[in-house]
Amino acid sequence: MQGVVWGEAAGGAPFALCPQPIPQPGRGEVRLRVAAAALNYSDLLLARGRYSLASPVAGIEASGIIDALGSDVTDWKVGDRVCALSDGGAQADWLCARADHLLPWPERLDAAEAACLPEAMATIWSNLVDLGGMARGQTLVVHGASGGMGSFAVEAGHAMGLKVIACASTPKTEFVRSLGADHVIDGRDPETFAQEVSALTAGGGADLILDVMGGSHLAANVAAAALDGRIVVIGLMGGPDAQAPLGKMMGKRLTLFTTSLRDRPVQAKARIVSGARRDLLPLVDRGALTPRIARRFALADIAEAHRFMESRNHLGKIVLETPTAPDRTIDT
Repeated sequence: MQGVVWGEAAGGAPFALCPQPIPQPGRGEVRLRVAAAALNYSDLLLARGRYSLASPVAGIEASGIIDALGSDVTDWKVGDRVCALSDGGAQADWLCARADHLLPWPERLDAAEAACLPEAMATIWSNLVDLGGMARGQTLVVHGASGGMGSFAVEAGHAMGLKVIACASTPKTEFVRSLGADHVIDGRDPETFAQEVSALTAGGGADLILDVMGGSHLAANVAAAALDGRIVVIGLMGGPDAQAPLGKMMGKRLTLFTTSLRDRPVQAKARIVSGARRDLLPLVDRGALTPRIARRFALADIAEAHRFMESRNHLGKIVLETPTAPDRTIDT
């Protein structure tokens, strides 16, 4: 099979498409014939040597059809269409994944759309529902709202009945508004960001801020948060370091979470996938939540896909499709 490799396996290049042995499922695993695999920001970090995976093959989410079962797998069968959360290996023709890290491939979605579900659904459920405890009518702020994760968060927040304030640059405003955002602001300037959130909430602030910026926006997020608000940091695009304004945080009784999905124990990820299946998958099935695809590439065009992602001009997710994808529609 062909797989996108990184690190030493790529022979000094950031990544390369190389022949790899077809994996065999172990206990509690299934093997799927991959139809599509989504790119994530972690793929850029992997190419830059700032991230690592257990597998020499890149990719952390994919859609496909199960073609083999390991021992002790009872909830799935050969021929099932699924999408999988993985610890690497997804950007290849075959992938082995834990059976309890799978979601059903919704009938209304094509292969590329289904491949975008696992990482986004797990991240949004764990941070908005599990940690955040968001309830209908509360206010959610989403930084980086035009990207793959941010766009899903905006649409999920809208479908959950939240008031959504989305941060996106002016050329991306209409796209983000189409996802269901109640308000769209620029958000890149920390000073004006906090002022705009305050104005849009009549001074009350946001109940939860989903933050991909990190250090550059911590103080501004504190200023923009409501009493008893939650700030959930899931990315560090604005830097890893900041001085925490603890006095202001205590005055508002704020909770600051810094979270990641990849390094959690497998049982914790299984619980998150189960929660996402229960609470978010019905929104997908009824059409209230749909992954937005910026562009589709063939697996062989991995270098071009990375260049497109590096440009940061995309709206939504970038997806790689394998030669055997059942509904392959490569963009040209």
